[in-house]
Amino acid sequence: PVNMRLMALRLEGSNGPISLMAQNYTTVLTEARDWIDAAAHPARGDLAAIGQAIRTGTFDLGVALVQRAAIARFRAEIDTATDPDLRRRDAEECARLEAAAERMEATCRDSLALIRGRTRRLAGVVRDIRRQCTGLNATRLMCKAEAARTSASATFAAIIDTLDEAQ
Repeated sequence: PVNMRLMALRLEGSNGPISLMAQNYTTVLTEARDWIDAAAHPARGDLAAIGQAIRTGTFDLGVALVQRAAIARFRAEIDTATDPDLRRRDAEECARLEAAAERMEATCRDSLALIRGRTRRLAGVVRDIRRQCTGLNATRLMCKAEAARTSASATFAAIIDTLDEAQ
């Protein structure tokens, strides 16, 4: 966009169609870069939050599964135990593990909800970027048409090709 703007200044001054297209291109690229940078920010971005939620949710689910296996084991012991103290102790431990497993499952559901929300937001960003890319394509085509009518069409076409590759 900078080279395009410089070419426009040389060919038409500061308010011609090429200058406006260069300005539009710069604006759209800046917006898309800002969206991508925000989503990919290592501390606050959606991708980091999704990754952390996946790790947390996976761990919490694993813990809940281990707790559920322990509960099943305690229930089997309760069913076969003849000692009333052992039955009572296993029943108490089973109740504690049940509550802990429910907490782990709840945090796992919270992680899934966070993932769902952040991926929806990312889908919106991707949709916006696609829309912006469609605008960039239209701008690039207008630039090609404008380049064809200028005296420096080869230089201008090279700039447009560079923009196309970058996009």
